[in-house]
Amino acid sequence: MALRSWKDLVFLISSLVFGLLLHRTFADSNNDYPAGADKLKIGAKPVTGVMTSSNQNDYYKFKVKTSVKYIIDLRHSSNDRNIDMWLYRGCDNAQGTDHCEVSDVIEVGSRDWGDNEQITFVAGFSGTVHLQVFANAYDRDTPYSLRVSVDDNDFPRDADSLKLGDKPITGLASWDDNEYYKFKVKKSRKYIIDMRYHHLFPTPEDADLSMILYRGCEEADGEECGDVGQFIESSQRSGDNNEQIGFIAENSETVWLHIWGAYDMGDDSIPYTIRAFEAKNDSPRSAIQLDVGVSSDFQLDDDLPVPTPDAIPGSIMSAFDNDWYKFEAVKDNTYIIDLIYEGGAGWYLEMQLENNCGKTACDLLKWAHARTQFYEQIEYKATKTETVWVKVFSFGGIPSDPDNAGDYTIHVRWGNNERNIAAPIYVGWAPVTATVNEEHDELWYTFSAQQGTTYIIKANFPNPPSTALEIALKDSSTTSEVGSCTAKTSTLTQCRYTATTTEQMWIYIHCGGAPYYPCAELLTLQLSACSQAPDDNDDPTQAEAIVVNGKSHSGEASEKDEDWFSFSAKQGTSYTITLKLNKGSEGDLDLGLYQGCSSEECDDELAISGEDGGEEVIEWDAAETETLWVKVYSVNDPCPIKYKIKIEGQDPPCSYQCPDFSVPKKDCVEKFKQCECQGGYKANNEEETCEACDFETCPLYSVRKTQCVTNAGKHCKCLPSTKMECTAAGDCECKPCDTFQCGDFASIKEGVQCVTKFKHCECEPGYKKKDGECVPK
Repeated sequence: MALRSWKDLVFLISSLVFGLLLHRTFADSNNDYPAGADKLKIGAKPVTGVMTSSNQNDYYKFKVKTSVKYIIDLRHSSNDRNIDMWLYRGCDNAQGTDHCEVSDVIEVGSRDWGDNEQITFVAGFSGTVHLQVFANAYDRDTPYSLRVSVDDNDFPRDADSLKLGDKPITGLASWDDNEYYKFKVKKSRKYIIDMRYHHLFPTPEDADLSMILYRGCEEADGEECGDVGQFIESSQRSGDNNEQIGFIAENSETVWLHIWGAYDMGDDSIPYTIRAFEAKNDSPRSAIQLDVGVSSDFQLDDDLPVPTPDAIPGSIMSAFDNDWYKFEAVKDNTYIIDLIYEGGAGWYLEMQLENNCGKTACDLLKWAHARTQFYEQIEYKATKTETVWVKVFSFGGIPSDPDNAGDYTIHVRWGNNERNIAAPIYVGWAPVTATVNEEHDELWYTFSAQQGTTYIIKANFPNPPSTALEIALKDSSTTSEVGSCTAKTSTLTQCRYTATTTEQMWIYIHCGGAPYYPCAELLTLQLSACSQAPDDNDDPTQAEAIVVNGKSHSGEASEKDEDWFSFSAKQGTSYTITLKLNKGSEGDLDLGLYQGCSSEECDDELAISGEDGGEEVIEWDAAETETLWVKVYSVNDPCPIKYKIKIEGQDPPCSYQCPDFSVPKKDCVEKFKQCECQGGYKANNEEETCEACDFETCPLYSVRKTQCVTNAGKHCKCLPSTKMECTAAGDCECKPCDTFQCGDFASIKEGVQCVTKFKHCECEPGYKKKDGECVPK
């Protein structure tokens, strides 16, 4: 069965690495029984779930067709716990809490222990099948991933196409399951086929994959390539976890690759990755880039080296064939280059390390020709930062037999497995990737510490590390440990050290597991440094005032630098204090709310927020009107952490009290804008007060026209029958101005200030004007 894209590698590999971060794909489903089984889509991305106890069942279902071969693959992230699965038919009518009957079992996948289960079966009917996933002897939560696919490349006619140079694609192979691929080659060009897989059994000898390359399989219908095609090359290593074929194409044509289980492994399948590419690195100008990788020595299997997973495959075809590689060597760093192959009598591979490669020649640095017939090794300490080249070749020629003659893998790694060749690490560098994967393996890094500076070393692990892994800081005494290293989370170990003098420091990583519990850890290591600059609000007496519902305040805090703030709390108001780390900031800050901080100490601690992560929140209902204090601090972060803090207040409904010299505009008052200042006072919206604003007073027999009186002549209005008169000095008074009497049955017209004639009067109802008086109508 072939999984056709690199993304499917998530199912076979990455889902195990990152499984602890995954949630259920069907988070809201209830698939504890067949009646609620989740649907599996054949060939789709893996479905994820979590086993929480030994009493849990997860049910899935999918439709099958007669005579089609299916593979169900289950992966989980624990090697010392087991998840099983059983496949049933005839569960369509299950109701409620009914389970499938044991008598309806089609196939089971129940290995005693391990991190995967597989079921391979050929459907003898068309219909719906149910899959039960359950825990066996489980005592902790463990995520799993599940996928069902059709095995459809069993014959040359159904071969999947390999795209040369593309990322590896993944598949599953077993003893009775053939896998076929095909790709096009061009005459006289060199090609490399690289297959990697992992043993899934307690004894590696019980499982092995092999591959054979053919031409001329176009006419194969239901036949194997071995029946109709022509053999080109094969790879049949025993007890290894990779297979490799290197060949030079005799013609421009299509070739077929056959993969199968080399031994009878029963119904078990082995996941693998396969990749083919054209090897064009026959000169320094076309050299393949080598990435500096793991730091530990290669493993030995029956005294033969086993290539590391990230080793690059290659093949030497003759004494005239050279392969070139290159990498960037940094001054004072030590590098180890491993060339691993299976040699034979009378022939061997060699390699040279060179620099200053121009158009025609290079300068020789080192030559490895120990002629061990299975590996060569170069250890090199760079005297300057430069590009160096590695040349792989053979002086003895390459025989046509045995299989894999001339095939090799090459890898460059840090040589910092001893204190005296520790790799330098610098503040601000991107994380350095390293691996410890053997018992008692060691990694060493070194840096120059400056007096008074605090250094932080963070070791991040994709998976929780083994308890046998040790990380320590050492000074020049070679034996003592300094600073402290603490497991901050299950995947993060942090060391810190404040230098008391300027000196050289070492980071020591040691894998000291017992044989039954070995370390096999991938980690990234990063060094940072800081020094603390004190600020002004380090105690309650220097607290910075915060306006409620105002702007956020920024700050920096650490375990040696706490920040204090204060605000005015009003009785009955509910307050929310929010602390957020700035984008890009790392660490953990806490919040405290205090009362009665008249000195450097406070009377009462009202509330604490000590959550992990980048946000803290305190909610508090004020029982009285008073000043409260807020403290921002860190328990164990020595470097300043940047943050923002904001205080918001929410009053109860209709509880706002209008300030002095004001009255409510409405019955329910919730804010200052719903209050109206009295005459002679104006609103200060920021302070929410009414401030005096009169600079003059209105004269006798007058009233104010405006809120504030600063000019009596303009801002005051005389009462009816009086008129405003002002002197040049600005003194104003209201003087009588009526010179006419309206008479009987009459009154002054509305809006008339001074009555000087009969037209300023109006008659009462039932009367009319006639000859200067009001008479009955």
